Amino acid sequence: MSVFEKTRAFLLPDEDAMGDDFAEEVRRGALRGLQRASVLSIIAALMFTLVYWLILPNRFSLLLPSLLGMVLLGAVGVVVSSCSFGKAHPRGFSVMLAMLIGTLIMVNQLQTGSHSYGHFGGLSLILLVMASLGTLQPFAVLVAATYFLLIYLFTGIFLDHSVGSPPAATFVLGGSSLMVSAITAVWLTSFAHRVRRTEFLLRDELKRAFRDLHDTQAELLASEKALSQSQLVAALCHELNSPFGVIMSNLTSQEKIGRRLEELLSSSLPDATVTARLLRLSQELN
Repeated sequence: MSVFEKTRAFLLPDEDAMGDDFAEEVRRGALRGLQRASVLSIIAALMFTLVYWLILPNRFSLLLPSLLGMVLLGAVGVVVSSCSFGKAHPRGFSVMLAMLIGTLIMVNQLQTGSHSYGHFGGLSLILLVMASLGTLQPFAVLVAATYFLLIYLFTGIFLDHSVGSPPAATFVLGGSSLMVSAITAVWLTSFAHRVRRTEFLLRDELKRAFRDLHDTQAELLASEKALSQSQLVAALCHELNSPFGVIMSNLTSQEKIGRRLEELLSSSLPDATVTARLLRLSQELN
């Protein structure tokens, strides 16, 4: 396998080969990831609102619109994850939500006029994990991470004049941290995907083994039932054989008596004593 094929398999693992059940399981996991990411964005925005209100009251009015935007995006994510279209395509919405919230965080940093972007790196890692939970697709997380890194560099170099030339050490450190976070998030996503795939295969194999065991048990029960029925039939045949034997013997005797009576009655002088005795035997046999 070439390097390109290995890279492609790492970033875009083949899910079609796993079947429709695995795709449905990933979709449900992505939907849960989207819901958690939406709720997490609302909680994070409210927490930062409280922190800025207590620590940076002079800049609180500048940051409030972006923080409200984060709450709004989180609410949109909750609504989308509840509708039919969002339930059918949760992976794309997870990445989109993470990228939009990352843009709002960058707007926050620009409004504060600080080139250190202190909480951008930490929150971007959280957003990458959110995207990972919502997609389990390393390539999608790589796209989100690349977007975060590009918007960080673009904003710092072209829009934030406090970065300076050469760039300030805090700006370079933030970019390096973001790059490390991106690599970590992509690797964790790939690892989570492999774990999910292995878990699915083991669970599917366990289901097949349980189904085979159930079929074998059903066959054993059917065999035992057939054996019990054959034993019952054999016992019935044995019990019925004696009365049937008596009946057959009586019928044979009746036939002989009938022939003997015909011979006596056809003669010119039938023996009355013998005839009476044969009639009496016939009545007893009947």
